[in-house]
Amino acid sequence: MPGVVKPPAPARPSRCFKGGMPPRRLKLRLAWPVVAAICLVVLRGPAGYVHAGSASNAQPLTGGLLPVMVLAGQSNMIGLMTNVNDLSVDERATQPSVLFYGPNENGSTWGWLTPPTVTNDRFGPEISLGQHLVISGTYELVAQVKFAVSGSNLATDWNPAGTSPWLYPLMLSRVQTSLNALQSAHPDRHVFVAGFFWMQGEADGQDAGMAADYGVNLAHFITHVRTDFHSPWLPVFVGRVRLTTAYASTVRQAEAHVAATVPEVQLVDTDTLPMASDGLHYTSAGVVTLGNDFAESFITWQASQHYVDFPLFVAGATRTQ
Repeated sequence: MPGVVKPPAPARPSRCFKGGMPPRRLKLRLAWPVVAAICLVVLRGPAGYVHAGSASNAQPLTGGLLPVMVLAGQSNMIGLMTNVNDLSVDERATQPSVLFYGPNENGSTWGWLTPPTVTNDRFGPEISLGQHLVISGTYELVAQVKFAVSGSNLATDWNPAGTSPWLYPLMLSRVQTSLNALQSAHPDRHVFVAGFFWMQGEADGQDAGMAADYGVNLAHFITHVRTDFHSPWLPVFVGRVRLTTAYASTVRQAEAHVAATVPEVQLVDTDTLPMASDGLHYTSAGVVTLGNDFAESFITWQASQHYVDFPLFVAGATRTQ
């Protein structure tokens, strides 16, 4: 796609541990057998889809780590048309291996994820994403923090390089606050942002100009996210919008182009997810599946990696200008 800017990719060192948070570097004082064990960890392949709230018997593969999944976007990331009563009793159960910064979007405490995770008895993809990663054996414990606003666009609302990117600094602040609290609560674990999940673009698909700029804006957005999270190789998972708005096809092309040209960006298809009667939002079942699809994409991405990347958590990180 013409006009899409590919962010410069820093050189990737060939070593097991990469301190992706300049200017500080991660210094591991581990005995050689421990280092070897970590470097030789073999993660399981893609697992079958799981339901929200399913029990896990997975053996821990990554003791001492505390990966954080960041979720952001607009109404389909919120789960606008979901209802917790659509879930089974088991799916509404507390998930004892998945931490969520909530208990909903207005909350600011870490606890075991318990539906609903959004006000008015709703939930987003977080309901199945983290639990899927635990059940698959990818991690023994997963933390999730979300910031999403309905109807928001990338062109101005989320654009960190824009004149008034009001949502981006709010997202960054919420994530940083949550990381500070999580590291304080788990001083024996290495807290790090393991993945960034983005479900947005419907709003930009309603405007020809915003849609035309979506590729450039998304590439710049990803660059800022990686810089501000001090993780230049942070994997980003982009949920592809549906053909529900006038210029959605332009946004879809932009998303696909960014995923194909920007390193470590994965496109997650949503075309088969069941839609609500409004033709814009996913149903409860659709949102659960979206969380599973995000998790499967993460597992596939991680299985393709030939090194272990644990970016150092930096308390009090600030936004780049």
